[in-house]
Amino acid sequence: EQALLLNRSKKRALLAYDSDGAGVKAALRALEILRDVGMSGKVINMRPYKDPDEFIKNLGSEEYQKRIDSAKNVFLFEIEKLREQYDSNDPDANTRYVEEVAELLSDFKDEVTRTNYIKACAKEMGITVEALTGKVSEAAGKNRKFAHEDTKINTGKNKTEDKTLKPQQLLLTF
Repeated sequence: EQALLLNRSKKRALLAYDSDGAGVKAALRALEILRDVGMSGKVINMRPYKDPDEFIKNLGSEEYQKRIDSAKNVFLFEIEKLREQYDSNDPDANTRYVEEVAELLSDFKDEVTRTNYIKACAKEMGITVEALTGKVSEAAGKNRKFAHEDTKINTGKNKTEDKTLKPQQLLLTF
């Protein structure tokens, strides 16, 4: 409800989360809520301090303003936190990380927004835009396949129709 109220007057939010595990978890949840109501935002990095109060007491308001100015895009913050769950020295873990990010990117409905985030994520991840676009396309195809199978069950469509529609759905995805 608060996010809906905020969305009436502002389209962008700055989040100052506690830098401990619970604070990061709360920030990620808040980002999801903001995204659901159509808001974008940035996350202020509080490290090495736990919260804004502690940060300002130790480094001052000018340094805090610098942190506000360099706040990280919410989606890039989210994938940065996701990255921490994978061993960057393990090629298989890196592949799973890329696949998970591709899954998140496949949820973007607007093509321009999705393309911009693919470019930003590919740069951040150190892979080519083409490689990530391929993974996003695969993830989108899997999501469409499951959605189509649900529809097929409900409407009784046969396998011939399924084979025809799947390539068309994948083509329309990008």
